[in-house]
Amino acid sequence: MDIKVIRTPNLKRNYTFSSKFMGSVGEALKKKIQVRAQAGVDINNKKFKKYSTGYANHKGVARTQVDLKVSGDMLRKIKVKSTKNTTTINATDYKGKYHQYMGAGRGKVKRVWFGSDKGFRKRVLPVLMNREFHRLNKKRVT
Repeated sequence: MDIKVIRTPNLKRNYTFSSKFMGSVGEALKKKIQVRAQAGVDINNKKFKKYSTGYANHKGVARTQVDLKVSGDMLRKIKVKSTKNTTTINATDYKGKYHQYMGAGRGKVKRVWFGSDKGFRKRVLPVLMNREFHRLNKKRVT
């Protein structure tokens, strides 16, 4: 399960973003995914469906306390790998894939938790890119 962020081209100049910068973009997205999931909402900002009564009793949590961190593995096992112009965010825990694609438990409840929401793409990513454009422009002038 991967998310790939590739730099957006600037038509006036050909910029090369460092792997360090792209890593910071990946880490920002990773943090956004973790915070959103811990708040109990999916990538469309809708509340996750409740846990089943049996699962909630077994784990000792409230049915409505769906934050995908009962064991902590799904949110802890998100990896960021960056190169020039690209960063890839990967969810390595198999349980996360079940929640995302096949659904968890007997009822096959899907909780689409892994991904970039519109807020990140429209607000956060442009700000990060804009800062880096300005930094690169200053570097070229001096």
